[in-house]
Amino acid sequence: MRESSSKPQLLLAPHAHACICDGKFVFLDLNKDRYVQLDKDISARLEIQLSPAHCAASLSRAGSLAGALEKGDSGIEALLRLGLVTTDRHRGKRFSEMQKAARLEILLLLPEERASIGFADLCNFFRSYLAALIRLRLFGIKSAVKRVEIAKRRAIAADFTAAAMMELRQRTEIFKRLKPIAARASDECLLNSLALYEFLSAYGFQPQFCIGVRLHNFSAHAWVQAGGYLLDDAALVAASHKPLLTF
Repeated sequence: MRESSSKPQLLLAPHAHACICDGKFVFLDLNKDRYVQLDKDISARLEIQLSPAHCAASLSRAGSLAGALEKGDSGIEALLRLGLVTTDRHRGKRFSEMQKAARLEILLLLPEERASIGFADLCNFFRSYLAALIRLRLFGIKSAVKRVEIAKRRAIAADFTAAAMMELRQRTEIFKRLKPIAARASDECLLNSLALYEFLSAYGFQPQFCIGVRLHNFSAHAWVQAGGYLLDDAALVAASHKPLLTF
């Protein structure tokens, strides 16, 4: 057991997030705010090395990580040089493939269920939008995503009861009505999703913040969801993207 544990194992770097989309690995490098797409051949070899479920298969099909590096696997070596993967067990994290949600429905609100906008809502909206804007523009995507990750760790898990879902729908609808005041049509989904997450967090909600990718006409998209429902987003757009980061 001691001998096997000393063998190098390939792990994701702490700042990297990844998914397998149409048979290809796609990485989001938070340090450099960029996406890296691999071809299918390298992706197939990388999946064997990264996935714990394929450990047994890796010995017969592609060999161990040490064996792959000895044979000069240029794809694995390039990823190590780019810092997207690591063999450091103290820094790295296991790759866990994310699946698309089985149901993604838009959270709608009837006109008679709409809540009035209070002064506190207005202040919270501007605070949330400004906070998201500053983090993205001054500190980059890594800082913005780290804020969401820390908030999720500190949050107390709560069930989405009928009453909670109603309040969530009302708060989200208030955000939608206020968004044209500060947001421009050209503002990216990432900024709007981070602002919405900040806005809802102020009321005690901790929805899921997601980033996904689509390979055909490559596109990256961010959205917020809760309990299988989309908040302030188009169902078809989110459904066409494979999640690679979810908090």
